Amino acid sequence: MLVATFAVLLAACRPYGPGIPVCGELEVTGSGDRGHVRLSLADGESMALRSAHLIQAQAVPDADYGLCVADPPTGWQPVMDEPVSGEVSLAFTSTSLGLRFLTVTLSESCQPDPGAEQMSGPVDDHPRSVLVHEPGPAVRVVVVAVAARHDRDAFLLAENLSQRRLGGNPVRSRYAPAGWGTVAERVTEALEDEAAVLVVDDDYQLSGLLELRLPGVSGPVEGSLATVLAELADRAPVPQLAATWWQPVDGGCLVYEIDASGPGAGTIEQDIDRAVGLFPLAELRAELAPLGYHLGPPP
Repeated sequence: MLVATFAVLLAACRPYGPGIPVCGELEVTGSGDRGHVRLSLADGESMALRSAHLIQAQAVPDADYGLCVADPPTGWQPVMDEPVSGEVSLAFTSTSLGLRFLTVTLSESCQPDPGAEQMSGPVDDHPRSVLVHEPGPAVRVVVVAVAARHDRDAFLLAENLSQRRLGGNPVRSRYAPAGWGTVAERVTEALEDEAAVLVVDDDYQLSGLLELRLPGVSGPVEGSLATVLAELADRAPVPQLAATWWQPVDGGCLVYEIDASGPGAGTIEQDIDRAVGLFPLAELRAELAPLGYHLGPPP
């Protein structure tokens, strides 16, 4: 039953309001004990309410919103855990990211770790708390200016690289100006520190050609910025992320446990906000109450 339910919800989820994805809208026909409540989907179809909708309303009776599967990337398979009193969990499995690489738990309340950083999230007026347990590996690059006339271009290139991701990993770049020793000294120091080196000289200023030096690799790679970035991306470590997010919602809290490693981990923060949506539980309870279903807290 639950597998079939989530197959329907996958098509139903859509953006609704400022940053809150909601799975369809409720529609009521009839009145009193002869009424019917259905879920009107984004594609114009409608469906009878399934157990997945009612489970969350019963398990977390104070929550205004429940969990739904929105628009996950290809290969993310949702699994709903057996609910317990006070919480319900939705997990995702992927052959590329791991078994249960993401578990999102809806509970009545939560207490973020004191070391978590507050960040903006998809729910208005409710900042997200983020604690990174194991950050993904970075691609480290040192940009070496051959002479003082190359310093500015080396600096700008290092700034450009710091805004990029290679192979799904962030780039940690810095530049080594001409006044910091000879070219050989600066290149050797960077390579011994296990960083890649980009050499900026007259060729770069005149034709955009760079020289790439890699730790443990004899001989440079020469080419355009696109060429050397492709080479760095091919040698980048496997992306990974282990973190916990706390996201308050009206009447409850979502806790995201992330432990992902592999292709796709480099963009998982954005993918999670696409994959996990919210379902209007408070509205569901209000519509079911006249039909004799009381799924919320005691009056």
